[in-house]
Amino acid sequence: MVHKTLGARVALLSGLLVTLGLAALSVTLVSGHRSQVVDEVVHASDNVAQMIRLSITHDMLGDAPDGVRQVIEAVGSHPGVERIRLFNKEGKISYSSRPDESGSMVDKKAEACFQCHEANKPLRHLSIDDRSRIYENAAGEKILATISVIPNEERCAQEDCHESTSKQSVLGVLDVSVSMEPTERRLLAATQWAVALSLGTLILTSLGLFFVIRATVNRPVWSLINATRQVASGDFSQKVSPTVAAEIGILARSFNKMVENIHTSRTEQQEWIGALKDELGKKSKEVRTAQFQAMQAEKLSAVGLVAAGVAHELNSPLMAIITFAHLVQRNFDLDSQEHHDLGMILTEANRCAVIIRNLLDFSREQKVDQHFQTCSPTEILDHAMKLVGPQLRKHDVEEESLIDEGLPNVKADPAQMTQVFLNLMLNAIQAMEPGGKLSVRVDEVEREAFVKHGLPPGNGGSLVRFRLRDTGHGIPQEEIGRVFEPFYTTKPAGQGSGLGLSVSLGIVSRHGGTIIVDSDSQTWTEFTLLLPAGSDEDAGTED
Repeated sequence: MVHKTLGARVALLSGLLVTLGLAALSVTLVSGHRSQVVDEVVHASDNVAQMIRLSITHDMLGDAPDGVRQVIEAVGSHPGVERIRLFNKEGKISYSSRPDESGSMVDKKAEACFQCHEANKPLRHLSIDDRSRIYENAAGEKILATISVIPNEERCAQEDCHESTSKQSVLGVLDVSVSMEPTERRLLAATQWAVALSLGTLILTSLGLFFVIRATVNRPVWSLINATRQVASGDFSQKVSPTVAAEIGILARSFNKMVENIHTSRTEQQEWIGALKDELGKKSKEVRTAQFQAMQAEKLSAVGLVAAGVAHELNSPLMAIITFAHLVQRNFDLDSQEHHDLGMILTEANRCAVIIRNLLDFSREQKVDQHFQTCSPTEILDHAMKLVGPQLRKHDVEEESLIDEGLPNVKADPAQMTQVFLNLMLNAIQAMEPGGKLSVRVDEVEREAFVKHGLPPGNGGSLVRFRLRDTGHGIPQEEIGRVFEPFYTTKPAGQGSGLGLSVSLGIVSRHGGTIIVDSDSQTWTEFTLLLPAGSDEDAGTED
């Protein structure tokens, strides 16, 4: 936890400030030095251009092109000189240190030329900065090029080859290009030196800060911390030396005073604490006993209510239904409608028996046997809708279904999922007045859109979404969070146990999905059931 100590934070902040200051200073120095060196190179390059111009003036006046060419080639062959060109005002290269360029035209749009032409000023009026530019050649080397204007002087205008100065003020331009590589090496060395100096200064400063903070902050603070720990363990003889100056010294003296006060009050408190100890122990034991008994009574009451109610209210009539259905079925031919209808009664009665066993297992917090298989979500829903059809007609409820095509299969227990849909649909029918509407929507959605809705861990992929919306009275917002609680119901006494939704949520959760409820509290309620699409491994593992 060193990074959270006061000394560490002070050292870190101080070091950061010093680092920023040194970095800013280094950048400023390097930038200033670079500008200064570049200015020196620019002026040196301009001086070279002026010397060449003066050197070739005599040959130009004497109409001696060989002399001009010799001067330009001699200077152009010097190490560090990239190129020297002399071209007229139309841009035709008259002389060049590269013979292959002589007679060609200058590309005014090239990187080495556009700066002067973009200045929108006569060449003879450009400053040295406007007449110099740095660019990269084809080999990627930085080149400094400086132009020098060759004016039309009076002595030049007297020759037959030139016009008067009033008609032609500029005879041509001398372009001197030198390599910036030596300068770049000097700048790199200077930068490295500045960085090394900054790092050295930073290290020395950091060491100084470390020892200063250690002596003035860490040691006094740790002395206070150790004394505090000793006091916390019950040793009130601890004293902190108040010799440290400033705020930490004041804190040390305050600590000593606090320890004295605590020691005095502790002696007084021990007397009445001892008197309350026995009484508090008795009361605490009584409270724990009563709390345990209440919890046990609540558990026994809940389990007894479910077990006795289910066994007495459902098992006896259900067994009678199954027995008499078997007896009556024997009186009809196998191909008769009556035999088929009684077979449907037996199938659903046996399913009810399975549901009763699941409810009992749920109340006893035991695992439920599940038989997963690959199922079509449409077939499960159609089966549930067929079973709930009589109730829809009885309550004059309109049913509307919208099911997307090409839905993926789900890995599910058909009997349990049918039970879930029946629970949700019957709840919706009971919540609506006659003439209501039950809307069912089924589509495929991405799992990422519902990661915050209590989905069990899965392997990603998509979900099959079932949305069941009724036009009932809605659920108050303050009660939505309780609808899945066991034994919670808004129905009148005797009309519901409050287990339907909790059982349904448990079944869907074991299938790797979840149920979401939403309502406007007045005109509609919607239950959204999400199941993993495809062969999800979590849903496909039997409990």
